[in-house]
Amino acid sequence: MVASASVGLLLVACGTTNTSAPQANKPSSTQQAAVLTQPSTQARLAINKAISVALNGTKVSVAKNAFVNSSQLTLQRNTQDPRGMKGLNGRLLGAPVLHHFSMVKQNGSCYLIDKRTSKRHLLSGVNCKSV
Repeated sequence: MVASASVGLLLVACGTTNTSAPQANKPSSTQQAAVLTQPSTQARLAINKAISVALNGTKVSVAKNAFVNSSQLTLQRNTQDPRGMKGLNGRLLGAPVLHHFSMVKQNGSCYLIDKRTSKRHLLSGVNCKSV
């Protein structure tokens, strides 16, 4: 019983130490999760382009609110009825593949990170803020 109380106090103390640590000790090159500050057509086009590059040229179109409230984005292939697509016979074969991306800010620039490959894509002309 005494041991568990000590552990509880230790965890509280560690939490207090971490939350009160001065931000000045963090190096400026540290990447931080980020969201868009000014969602715009230009920002969405830059995000679409970066994701398309990450997915080997696959055409993508993200929602207007992508990266507005969250630094994370998960994409899945379009599940529209493929009957109009030559050679598919109305069926999507294979398991769905999810693609996970995150937005980060580092040294004043915004980047998109493909979580599968860890590749970073600079989002030129996009304004974001750390969260």
